[in-house]
Amino acid sequence: MGEVTMIGVMLRGGRARWSWRRRLAVTVVLAAMVVPFLPLGGKNGLSVGANLAQLTALVVTVMGLLVPDRLRLTPPSRRTKGHPTPADIDEAAEALAQILIRQWDAEAVARSLYDRDPIPVRWRLSEQRLMDHPANIESRPPEAVRAKMRWSACSADVDALADRFRALRRRRLVITGGPGTGKTTLAVQLLLHLLKKREPRDPVPVLLPASGWDVARHGFHDWLADRIIDDYPQLSTVEWDAEVVRELVAQKRVLPILDGLDELPPGARAAVISSLNRSLSGDDQLILTSRVDDYANAVSEAGEVLASAAVLEAQPLTPAEAAHYLELSLPVDPRPEWKEVLESLRNAGASAPSSATDRTSTPLAEIAETALGLWLLRIDYLESGADPSPLTDPERFPDAAALRAHLFDRLIPALIAVRERRCHELPDVFQPRRKYRPDDIRRWLGYLAWHLTHPRNSDGSPRTRDFAWWELARHTVAAGAVGTPFALASILIVGLALGLVVGFGEGVIPGLLGGFSGSLVGLIAWFQAVHWKEDKPGYAVCELRDRLGFLIRALAGQLVLWIGVASVLGLVVGVVAGVAVDAPALGLAAGLVLGLVIGLTSGMGAGAVKVLIDSFEGAGLLRQSTPSSSLKADRTLNIVRFVVAWLMVWLAGGLAIGIVVGVSEGVARGLITGITAGAVLGVVAGATMGLWGGRHHAWLAYVIATWRLSRRRLLPRRLMPFLEDVHRLGLLRAVGPVYQFRHAEFQDFLAAKYQESF
Repeated sequence: MGEVTMIGVMLRGGRARWSWRRRLAVTVVLAAMVVPFLPLGGKNGLSVGANLAQLTALVVTVMGLLVPDRLRLTPPSRRTKGHPTPADIDEAAEALAQILIRQWDAEAVARSLYDRDPIPVRWRLSEQRLMDHPANIESRPPEAVRAKMRWSACSADVDALADRFRALRRRRLVITGGPGTGKTTLAVQLLLHLLKKREPRDPVPVLLPASGWDVARHGFHDWLADRIIDDYPQLSTVEWDAEVVRELVAQKRVLPILDGLDELPPGARAAVISSLNRSLSGDDQLILTSRVDDYANAVSEAGEVLASAAVLEAQPLTPAEAAHYLELSLPVDPRPEWKEVLESLRNAGASAPSSATDRTSTPLAEIAETALGLWLLRIDYLESGADPSPLTDPERFPDAAALRAHLFDRLIPALIAVRERRCHELPDVFQPRRKYRPDDIRRWLGYLAWHLTHPRNSDGSPRTRDFAWWELARHTVAAGAVGTPFALASILIVGLALGLVVGFGEGVIPGLLGGFSGSLVGLIAWFQAVHWKEDKPGYAVCELRDRLGFLIRALAGQLVLWIGVASVLGLVVGVVAGVAVDAPALGLAAGLVLGLVIGLTSGMGAGAVKVLIDSFEGAGLLRQSTPSSSLKADRTLNIVRFVVAWLMVWLAGGLAIGIVVGVSEGVARGLITGITAGAVLGVVAGATMGLWGGRHHAWLAYVIATWRLSRRRLLPRRLMPFLEDVHRLGLLRAVGPVYQFRHAEFQDFLAAKYQESF
């Protein structure tokens, strides 16, 4: 977008948002709003200055709906310093690091990553065909790396893994493994260690979903900078220009951690590897996670490995290791049932084939190979206090798939039981704030999992793993379903308000005509609201520092604009009214005077509303980048727009009408009429300019979507508080402003169960 005037009036995206058909429709609606008033041109009609003022103010107010959508004011939303200095870069890097520490510390507690007995998943280097030459990976002298690299790690000792990572030549690492092996968990553990042990010049690790990068549309570094700007907008709205974030990326002060390469379609995975190799310079660091088979297929399709990257692969936990982990979580003298389970695991280990690629001998041992399986066993049976005897019953669970489905099915009631039983022991972060029935949680999460899964990608994989609340309406509600409720509300508010104003002064019939005219605003509301489900979240930036000069210049420009618009409208309405009473000269003069007065007050009202809406809207997500906070921020922004429009138009509209009526009918009548009519116009403006104006209406579309889905019993009415509680239970994880199921396999299980219920 480029500037068009000195006050920064800009076309949205370089073109109008509305098509010519929509603009024609709005023009017809405006004309239709004026037509019902034409018969009122008799002795008590529009020849009365008050009525003329009301009509002109109405049309000007409604036209104000179009301007915020058509043109944009671009305020200086941050302190612009030109090219960032080295001090700016250092300060921004430290600020980003502190934000991430707070964010991921809270998430680590919610995921129990600080457990005193973490699951000891072992990792080793993958087969050589998935990695670059050792000399390109290791920083040791060439003669020292001619031999095969040897490297092992354990999730219980992240410090050692971090030291080994720092010793790599270019600090690039790929973390691979099977489903549920703890790949993302290890990446988060490594992220937190690198953040907390970070030296001043070290890059800041930032975890992002790999599925968010479209290599065909965005270069890697541009996408990385854009994501940081979107997810952490305080870095470019208060202290620094957005350019500081781009410099952070350009100067290699960010360590990207791309999570979930396997969540991309197969062709896109290979494209990511190839694009990374073309994009990364010698100083670029990187951590990538993926399922091992999908990474191997991507390497094969791309015809190249990820340059200079070591590749770690999770190793299955042996039955003995699984038994030892469970034993440490049990009392010193466990119940006999648990002794039998532990003995069964140890026996499976003793009889298992020696090859690491061979399966162990029992379904229980196979489940216990992964971190996910051990977590399920611990929650469903150990912490819930349930009898574990069925776990070793071969008739009930003939294979690992049957046992895994059973564990997933028990997970929700088991977690609820554990939290209720230990409510006085666990910190608040683990305690849901509301009580739910397990069946309700299962039904709601089942629909959510199905919603994220369908329609599936071309390769049969789920549509997405990320639940972004602002995208709910986009995928579940038709455009008209979003527009219709707000159109009906606008018809009620504007039609009733205008009908009362006109009816109070002119009688029942004129009031009905005025109500009908005002109700046509609902058509404009529908045209506006159908696009709200495409909007992204915003937030209110209410800081005046470095904005006062801009606001004064912008308001002056708005005054000039609105005086011109209102003067033309006043002349038109005045001539029509004058002709109707055989006094065209009087109508012309009255229209000109009223147009100037209303233009001045409209510039102070509608113009000020536009300036404030455009200048105080922050693009992107809230600074804390959590799902709940981003929703609350967008909701606050919409409420602020309504209140600002209501107050400003009340003051300006009341002043205009009060002056006109006061001159013709006395100060007392002018004061009363100005206050009441201004209040009505303020409500109209709040419901129209306030709600319809601006660029961010994601919360409004979300409200419609959740209301409709809750009526069908697919989701709870208060969806976000429910998701917060489910996150506290440990069923979801937060990745910045989006939620994901804690385990992709759990999403797949719930989606399949929901599909079966159709």
